[in-house]
Amino acid sequence: MNTEITFKPSIALDHKIILDSLRDSVVSFNKNLELIYFNNSFKERFEIFIGEKLDYNKSLNSYQGIKRFSEYFDTWNYWIERCLLKEKFIEDFQYKLGGKYLHFQIQFIPIIKDDDVEYIQLIITDETIRHQYEDLIRKNVKDCDLCNSEKNFESKTVEEERDEAVELLIENVERLQIVFEGSNDGFWDWNIQKDEIFYSKHYYEILGYRNGEIKSDLFTWQSRIHPEHIDDVIEALHSHLEGKTEQFNKEYKVLTKSGDWKWVLDKGKVAIRDEQNNPLRVAGTLSDISERKKAEEILKESEARFVNIANTMPLMLWMTDNKISATYVNPKTTEFIGEENFAKSFKNFVHQDDISIFSEKFRKLLKDKERFEGEIRIKNKAGEFRWILMQVVPRILETGEFVGLLGVGIDITKRKEIETKLLESETQFNEITSVVAEGIFLIDSNRNLRFANPEFYNLLGYSAEEVLDTKVFEKIYNHNSKVEIDCPINKVLNDEVIVRITHDFFKTVNDDYLPVSFVSSPIKRNGKIIGCVTAFHDITERIEAEEALKRYVEELQFNKELMEENAVEAARLNEMLWDSETRLKELNASKDKFFSIISHDLRSPLTSIIGFAEVMIEDLETLSKEEIKEFTNSIYKSSKNVQNLLENLLQWSRIQTGRIEFNPINFEINNLINDVIALYQVNAARKKITLVNLLEKQYKVNADKFMIDTVLRNLVSNAIKFTPQGGTIKINVEKLDENNLTISIIDSGVGIKEEIIEKLFKIDSHITTKGTDKEKGTGLGLILCKEFVEKHQGKIWVESKFEEGSEFKFTLPLKNEQ
Repeated sequence: MNTEITFKPSIALDHKIILDSLRDSVVSFNKNLELIYFNNSFKERFEIFIGEKLDYNKSLNSYQGIKRFSEYFDTWNYWIERCLLKEKFIEDFQYKLGGKYLHFQIQFIPIIKDDDVEYIQLIITDETIRHQYEDLIRKNVKDCDLCNSEKNFESKTVEEERDEAVELLIENVERLQIVFEGSNDGFWDWNIQKDEIFYSKHYYEILGYRNGEIKSDLFTWQSRIHPEHIDDVIEALHSHLEGKTEQFNKEYKVLTKSGDWKWVLDKGKVAIRDEQNNPLRVAGTLSDISERKKAEEILKESEARFVNIANTMPLMLWMTDNKISATYVNPKTTEFIGEENFAKSFKNFVHQDDISIFSEKFRKLLKDKERFEGEIRIKNKAGEFRWILMQVVPRILETGEFVGLLGVGIDITKRKEIETKLLESETQFNEITSVVAEGIFLIDSNRNLRFANPEFYNLLGYSAEEVLDTKVFEKIYNHNSKVEIDCPINKVLNDEVIVRITHDFFKTVNDDYLPVSFVSSPIKRNGKIIGCVTAFHDITERIEAEEALKRYVEELQFNKELMEENAVEAARLNEMLWDSETRLKELNASKDKFFSIISHDLRSPLTSIIGFAEVMIEDLETLSKEEIKEFTNSIYKSSKNVQNLLENLLQWSRIQTGRIEFNPINFEINNLINDVIALYQVNAARKKITLVNLLEKQYKVNADKFMIDTVLRNLVSNAIKFTPQGGTIKINVEKLDENNLTISIIDSGVGIKEEIIEKLFKIDSHITTKGTDKEKGTGLGLILCKEFVEKHQGKIWVESKFEEGSEFKFTLPLKNEQ
């Protein structure tokens, strides 16, 4: 019988690898249905049924796909409520899909901490295949029973039916022998009417005989019982046959083949009685207790020496008489309990949560004289509960007389706290490997098998005796005698890698090859590989499904290729259309901008030049030198504006047509800033403006020097233009991140209105504003700056407050180290 155990999310790496390779689905979640842990099998099944990706950060009831199972909501909520009430149970669940039923078995395991359910664990097993086989078997049996009942209904007597039942029982008992072969106990079955006793193989082995060497009747059995015990044994047997006792249970000496007397524990129970309550069949087990008896004899002989030794031992030791009154208590026990408390019942010191377990074990100890062993919490003389590892054994003389108890205890409170997490992890492994439909086995570094779960033996047909402590892979992976070369386990143990095989074969006990997929992972301790664990399952059904799917895929392949060709052609045409539309918009915007500049900015200064020139031509003789000088100065300024406009138009058009080459180099930005400041020093001095370079540290950038020079000149020129006399313009450089710099041109000028800021840097917005001394601009300077900065994968922007000044910023990449 499997002991049900649970696990927490913080599991050991070895066990996590195993869980993720299991076919059974494992999941745990808290009271709010928020996921704590799930293995790969659960993730795959969930995403198939729900149609959404499974996420640790979402609760189970938050997925839209859950709605398709709304008819099961009430049942699901009822199951969760049972778990929250600390109930552990198993439910069968079936779901109809495509006209067929899928069957699952779900184990609900509440994980309790501090008397409260901390979280809930589910283990989901796919039972669909098993149900299909059971339905087929039931149909065949039903057909067979119907046929037999029609033939024999009227001919069978009550005695014949009883005889058939007995024969069936004999057959089933013989089958049970297989189960008892793996046990340390011998099995016997006594047919009282025929005076025939059936013995299992291990029964013979306990007495030193080979199978079938002993005559199987009651007289022969009695003849082997020691003369001192024969009367008690026979009396106990008769009492049970007469129905006075629930079980035949006796310890006695029995004669072995070698002539020695061996202590055995014989247990049995009536299996079948007739209508008059007379026993017909008795079945039971025989256990070898020689070692235990020898230990008890040694214990009796060494009791005196024990007392002397116990007084100095760091363990709590005590002895009682047959009335459970203390006859000896060592100093360690006195120190823990307190001498004044010895007169009280021991139950007064046991923790309330442990009292029921303690009472039950203590009752069995006194009734059946079985060893009491366990970890319980005991209150010390200071009133504190401490974890005590306690063992209590009955003191029984050779005659069988009970003379008292011997107990030993050790304070394991600290160790208990340390071992709690480890124990939880270990129990996870035992629980899951015992219930999953995966073959799991562990081998050590010498390739010897150390553990295999039941499914391993079920799938491959071997017995534990055949493969334990053997080089199991030489048996199950013997592919044409190439184990040493091709065996994946060698790769796991030698190269310390996880091996995943999706399709291979394991050899069964019948020399058949079972198609399997498996995962093998190394087990490490202290950085050293001590073995590996392998999980595998039968993929026969998967192979058949894959073959069917392959045929289906081949049928669809041709249509898929045609669709892909059409999709590629459509995508290409769409891309060409998009590029064409985008380019057309850009050309229209450029055309509009060009015509706007030609019609406004270029015509205005030319008109001014022509006007002043006409005045000078017509009135040259009457004009004074000051007037000629003023007209000439105006013509110069207008000509200069035309020159700047034409230069910006030329550069902008070259950018648009791709005729400006982008040649980034590494250079020091500080030097370039100083050059620009020197260039505009005279212009700034005319307006009594101070130009300041705030950069104290040298930075090297990777950029096109001509383009960055143009950007800096345009921004500094604009700053001078919009800064009143006596103002200040500062240039600063800061490191934005590991790869980029931010360059700032800060002025104390007139600032920019918010509605104008939005139109800057846009080709379709023509913004020109006169400076503080009525200076004119072309409206293209900032457009060029934006084009040049974006060539460097940077960005440019402005931060400004009206009438307080502006700060133009742009980013550049640092020096390229390659």
